[in-house]
Amino acid sequence: MKKIILILSLFLFCCCNVKYYITTVGGYRLYDSTKFKYNKLEYTKMSKSAIDTNCIYIMDSTYNKWDDIKIKKENYRFVRFFSKGQVLFIYNNGMPNLEMINNKNIGIPGYYYIEGKKIKINMFKNINGGILIDYFGEINSDGNIIFYEQPTGRFSLEKTKDYNGKSFWSKVKVEKMEHYKLDW
Repeated sequence: MKKIILILSLFLFCCCNVKYYITTVGGYRLYDSTKFKYNKLEYTKMSKSAIDTNCIYIMDSTYNKWDDIKIKKENYRFVRFFSKGQVLFIYNNGMPNLEMINNKNIGIPGYYYIEGKKIKINMFKNINGGILIDYFGEINSDGNIIFYEQPTGRFSLEKTKDYNGKSFWSKVKVEKMEHYKLDW
């Protein structure tokens, strides 16, 4: 019985992995971007007007209900959305600069779609050999985003709202931001 459980566990672990490579500047890319759940015509054709693709969104703080305080972040994370449903998450030790913002080879890729004020992202995570996870949030009235931080796994938006963590992302207009087409 133990052997059967071990074999099934290994089978499930191997099936969840997605094949990826690392770009010359440390970005992650999938060999087959059709693996992204939201890289389907039904999602890419949906309206993206609630997101400003002429801006980046910088994570400025997090909240954990166990700590009961909002914590300012020292390391900078920002996200850039594209009109065809693609998204890049970039992690950095300092404020983002124009070279980073305009570099299409950095970051962690994903695809997103929007339903009303809810944003749903299917993104790559470099854990367990590379997996795709769902990441949920809401766009508030001033255009900023609240993401619900959840443990890696299969959760719905309603479940993640009940989880303990949130991150707050502020919209920042960037002059001279290049508009380019991603090659994935």
